[in-house]
Amino acid sequence: MRTCYDKSSRYTALAFEAEYYRARGFAFVTQDVRGKFRSGGETLPYAHDVADGYDTVEWITRQPWSNGRVGVTGQSYYGFTTWAAVASGHPAIRAAVPMVTGIDMAAGHVGAQWGRQIPYLAGLNDLLQIWTGNNGYLAEIDWSADSVENIVAAARARIGECRAATEMLERSVDQGWYNPYGDRHPYHTTSVPILHWQNWYDPGLAPLGLRDWRHFRSLAGTRDLHHLRVGSADHSGYLLQDVGAGDERNPYLSGTALAEKIETECGEVADFFDEHLNGVRPTPPARAPGGTSDTSAGSPRRSTRRRANRAPSTSPPTAREPTS
Repeated sequence: MRTCYDKSSRYTALAFEAEYYRARGFAFVTQDVRGKFRSGGETLPYAHDVADGYDTVEWITRQPWSNGRVGVTGQSYYGFTTWAAVASGHPAIRAAVPMVTGIDMAAGHVGAQWGRQIPYLAGLNDLLQIWTGNNGYLAEIDWSADSVENIVAAARARIGECRAATEMLERSVDQGWYNPYGDRHPYHTTSVPILHWQNWYDPGLAPLGLRDWRHFRSLAGTRDLHHLRVGSADHSGYLLQDVGAGDERNPYLSGTALAEKIETECGEVADFFDEHLNGVRPTPPARAPGGTSDTSAGSPRRSTRRRANRAPSTSPPTAREPTS
């Protein structure tokens, strides 16, 4: 997983996910993307992730614990870095689970096609809070300013220059489409099994998520590589059934709720990787009387066998400037 949200934070909970995947027999590799937290280089979203994704997978395959088969996954921005890794075309990538994201997320986030759509202020807030510098911010930003330019100027005075926001304003002049993939757009280069992971109460579902799904399912030769999973949850995986249940059902605050979330979500991802990396088919649900599937326990399908890259969770070298 390559994330901009601090791989070691309680927010991402990747240290807890690592323990789950290790117990399932997978090596679990995380990385702060270039310019964020423990990785040096330029703090700029989207621009380097295809190349950096390839380099990270290449590093993995050269480790003594690697069996040369890699699955990539992640949520939100690191759902985008999942697609970026797929687009890189590294031959070791055998399957991917991009979660609550869209292939063209960058176009709406930093593309600034404001002649065709309303300015996306939630995305602008992400840029200013996350991509101004190496660390993240929780700055109070005045959203009542009379223009987006003045909002960015006020944020610059408060927390510093955000190159991504400045470039977004420049793109708003010509309204050009922003494509971080170059000639490797996933619509034309994806050839591995994909589990499209979306949630009903997340803006990633529509239009981007469903547009991606419909595109790939329209391709006669590869349509069966694509699978859709839509959960009754929001962007963070907070379940509809837990609304109003209090802090004990909040995975950001409750260790029990987090453990249940990891067991369910990481369990489904691990099943997908077991099948497509290791050839291990998941155990089908038990059949109830009358021939229907017994899903009363609410647990996802589980693989009968577990094996993959066996090693402690680890991190590759930090993302760096490209070499010539």
